[in-house]
Amino acid sequence: MINNYKGIFFIGDPHIEGTIPGFRKDDYPEVILKKLKWALNYAEEQQLVPICAGDFFNVPRNIPNWLLVKLIGLLDKPLYGIYGNHDCTENSLSENDALSILVSAEKYVLLDQKQLNININKNPVVITGTSWGQKIPDFWKKDSNEIVVMITHHDFKVPGYM
Repeated sequence: MINNYKGIFFIGDPHIEGTIPGFRKDDYPEVILKKLKWALNYAEEQQLVPICAGDFFNVPRNIPNWLLVKLIGLLDKPLYGIYGNHDCTENSLSENDALSILVSAEKYVLLDQKQLNININKNPVVITGTSWGQKIPDFWKKDSNEIVVMITHHDFKVPGYM
């Protein structure tokens, strides 16, 4: 990973899936992989840190092995992000959900478990996140000169809100 970025490139809701959803006529799995590859390449070319905003997968389980193998090959650098409601079967990510394979392989780093400390235009930036249905993490500490970016997926828990 480069040390100084020019900005952040958010990849929102790729909804990667091994089958063709709805009435699409294209080869959806290959199309979405090409889009993800384009996004990662674009971010690298433009010196932007890519961040996934959740819903990496369209369904949490039953992702074909061939698709997981292609993703592991595509993610030559860890992709930082959070998980969304489509990434988990229960109320939080479990070892039975496909995204957990990428997390265990250190190909997808959850920002609600580990913050990302980088420089953007030589300014210190902390990127953290709150996955779907989770509380805002309390592990990060802000120095007075840091810019903090927190990403969320809908329905994150806010203190005092039911």
